[in-house]
Amino acid sequence: MKKYTLFVLAFILMNTLTAQDWQWQNPMPQGNTLSSVSFTDDLTGYAVGNLGVILKTLDGGATWNRLSTGTNDYFLSVFFTGPDTGFLSGNEYAGFGEVILKTMDGGQTWTTLISDSAAGQLTSLFFVNANIGYASGSYGVILKTINGGSTWTTLTTGDNHYLQSVFFTTPEIGYAVGCETVDYTGIILKTIDGGLSWDTLSPGTTSFISCVYFTGPNTGFVGTHEGIILRTTDAGLTWTATTSGLPNVINSICFTDANTGFAVGGNLFGYVANIVKTVDGGTTWTKYNIPGMNLLQSVCFPTSSTGYAVGSGGSMIKINTADTNWIRLSAGSNKNFYSVNFPTPEIGYAVGDGEIIVKTNDGGASWTTILSGTTEHTVESIFFTSPDTGIACGEAGFLLKTTNGGATWTDVSGGRLSWFNSIYFTDENTGYIVGNSGVIIKSADAGTTWTDQSTGSMADLQSVFFTDSLTGYAAGGVNGTILKTYDGGANWNGTWSGTDNFLSSIYFTGANTGYAVGYYGTILKTTDGGVGMSEQQSPKRFNIFPDPASTFLTFELLKPENNGNGSVVIYSMTGQELIKQPMHDPRSTIDVSALPNGIYFVKYISQGYTGTGKFIKKL
Repeated sequence: MKKYTLFVLAFILMNTLTAQDWQWQNPMPQGNTLSSVSFTDDLTGYAVGNLGVILKTLDGGATWNRLSTGTNDYFLSVFFTGPDTGFLSGNEYAGFGEVILKTMDGGQTWTTLISDSAAGQLTSLFFVNANIGYASGSYGVILKTINGGSTWTTLTTGDNHYLQSVFFTTPEIGYAVGCETVDYTGIILKTIDGGLSWDTLSPGTTSFISCVYFTGPNTGFVGTHEGIILRTTDAGLTWTATTSGLPNVINSICFTDANTGFAVGGNLFGYVANIVKTVDGGTTWTKYNIPGMNLLQSVCFPTSSTGYAVGSGGSMIKINTADTNWIRLSAGSNKNFYSVNFPTPEIGYAVGDGEIIVKTNDGGASWTTILSGTTEHTVESIFFTSPDTGIACGEAGFLLKTTNGGATWTDVSGGRLSWFNSIYFTDENTGYIVGNSGVIIKSADAGTTWTDQSTGSMADLQSVFFTDSLTGYAAGGVNGTILKTYDGGANWNGTWSGTDNFLSSIYFTGANTGYAVGYYGTILKTTDGGVGMSEQQSPKRFNIFPDPASTFLTFELLKPENNGNGSVVIYSMTGQELIKQPMHDPRSTIDVSALPNGIYFVKYISQGYTGTGKFIKKL
């Protein structure tokens, strides 16, 4: 659970601090989600994504430079009609509003063509030629220009559509795909009159359709969120499902000729990237996994031999079609990191998923992986008492110690299998670790051995902090648990937090003044050493209602910050996933009638924002 809260905290930091305040150290050149890639020739290309990211390469992806539009909008699609002329579409940073920008000098300057905060988002761009272009998005919107973007006309397709991708085979004949906003059933629309009218085709699947690509006037392909690729050979009249071999989402398809094509995607909720390839016109597909890379969002091939794909976490790869080898263009790790610790201004460590530990010796200018496990177990916390001596802890009893700056690590778990979440040392010898099910362990010999502490709590403790050698605090759990010790951990007693929300971190600025943060915007403060906690204000990002709910639950984003691939997931109190539903508009209705009475967690996940909530099911 700790990792979800850290995603939210990282997102808040990313949105409240400017680029001048924070600079990317890993991954490089940056780590925001990249949603679309487009090349104008074999060397010159552009990749765009969240928070105004526009990257340009002039050497086939070897190096990338950041361009600026002067906005922090979420760019979901990029399309160039010539060497210097290109377009961006997406949604506004400040809200759920359509944006289209244009450049005529290779990205050096950008002009805003559309900025409509009252509308939805524009997820896809396609130009038939330098003048005629289309943009599709939420609320069934398709916009058309016949003068190179100077003016745009709104076409009518139906309000209940969310359109993820658009493709035209001629100036008049085109396709748009996505889903119905009522039940999220996949849809394919077709026009034969330049968008004046649209017919609904029968795809033969109910899965959300995320991308469309045609190799000719009759043969085309669409990809779904269930790993299915549908093929038509009669201009959309009929569709045949082909097995991609992927259990995951397919986000983008591109062909280099009538027979050779690629589709990219991966796991929406993890750092699993997949590529599938066909050499027989889509009859069969071969699957390739890309270890350590995040979900891929877009693929393009400027030549028949070389392609590029980009995705979540700033993932960037270059593909060789001959042997389907790929070169990683984004440097550093794309895994999720949860904790960082610097024993000196220059020497630092960070830990995360896949039992990964990375180290810097130059103040973060470069990072080296010093440990990478064979499992996907999470390393939650790391703490160094000196430049060389440190402890790392995490999932499934992961508890290691190093005395040589991470060159080697020794298992000091003592056979424990607990999920450890946080470490704190009061001096070079005395340290504490907290974890799930009320676990607290203490070391008096610099972490070589550990002794179990008695807490009387079953809360999943997420954070530990000591104000002196004897006085410490541990926080976590769905019932707002805060424990305090006055005697160096010999005894732990509960303090009144005033909330039953899940708490994720605790920190004290002095002997009596401290703060605890958690789910649903919870920020608590004490000025008397935890005797009384008062609630502080923090931004609210979504509503869940009614609460309690009996039949239907409505999830409403107050400030939508997703980029079209969001999902709402409902979990039981034990963490079991019960319902997962894609969400493509600010408001979504979820059928919870089959759930037993009780308390449930709601998690919203998109490529730009992750948040959590809870509700009560009661008939």
